[in-house]
Amino acid sequence: MEIIFKRLGFSRKELKLHVLYWALFAVMINIIDPVRGTWVKQCVTLVLLLGNYMMVYYGQFYLSCNYYFMNKKLIACLITLVLITLSLGIDLITIYFVIDLPTRIGHSLPPALWGKIILNDIVVHSIVLALAVGTFQNKLTLWLLKEKSKREKMLMDRQIGFYRNLFNPHIIFNFLSFCYMYAGEKKDNSGKIIELYSDILRTSNDWKANETIRLQEEISYLQKYIQLKKLLSPSTCVQLNIMGKNNNCRILPRLILTQLENAFKHGISHEPENPIQVNLKFDKVKIESVVINKISTTKSGIIDTGRSGLGIKNFINQLEIFYNSKFKYTVKHTDSHFISSLIIYNS
Repeated sequence: MEIIFKRLGFSRKELKLHVLYWALFAVMINIIDPVRGTWVKQCVTLVLLLGNYMMVYYGQFYLSCNYYFMNKKLIACLITLVLITLSLGIDLITIYFVIDLPTRIGHSLPPALWGKIILNDIVVHSIVLALAVGTFQNKLTLWLLKEKSKREKMLMDRQIGFYRNLFNPHIIFNFLSFCYMYAGEKKDNSGKIIELYSDILRTSNDWKANETIRLQEEISYLQKYIQLKKLLSPSTCVQLNIMGKNNNCRILPRLILTQLENAFKHGISHEPENPIQVNLKFDKVKIESVVINKISTTKSGIIDTGRSGLGIKNFINQLEIFYNSKFKYTVKHTDSHFISSLIIYNS
């Protein structure tokens, strides 16, 4: 029901227009069929009739149309049927007891007249239902267009961010520092470092921001990334634990790597007794990635988690764009460690 109450509700301006429209509708009813009797009786009659039509209109808008949109058509039809039946019943009771139509015409109502009254009521209710459906469809169309525009903008931001992150600044800095320090010297691991770095850039360039890859490709990318980090900085301590046998799993590129990069950026990665841990589990149901790192402290002694900035918001936005509700991302703080958990449910 969230889509209705939070996305397709009426603005204040629209509510004011609704009040005006219902007031005009009440005036029209009183002009077509003036209510006789005391002003109290007139007010009660108008309130009952108007409230009845409002119940049908907003019940159709907020309930029936919503269930129909969610492909629960049987429930939507039942709600519409209940609304019409209940409204017709209230109308007939109002006509018979409040308006006291038999007394006004001087005799009991013949079946033909009852049929005419019911037919007119059905016509009016059909018009009210059609207006509710039209309003819902109009607002739904506008909302879908806004969501599409928002989704395209977020996707474009993800693509820009994706290509910007192809060249990880920490890796580039360490790689260039290595080249500068050992230029002209023959190092045993120089060729391996250049090969790994080239493979990482080539793989990243082949991937697209909005297309999934096989999980094995992401794992291979992670392994090369960790290996390169260790070659550039031998004191780097990272454990990659993989558990799973399903080779059909797919994932957006660099999602798990983003968790690892945040751990490198904001955590401690040079203590053998407190290595960064990347625990990856996967099966036919879900892919679960848990990254654990020791929390670093700033010069002032303040704990730096670094997880509340723009980067993590963009990360969550990317997940929402592609996976909608088929993911769960949580973070947990302990006194000394930060735990980032990402679960992606296979469709």
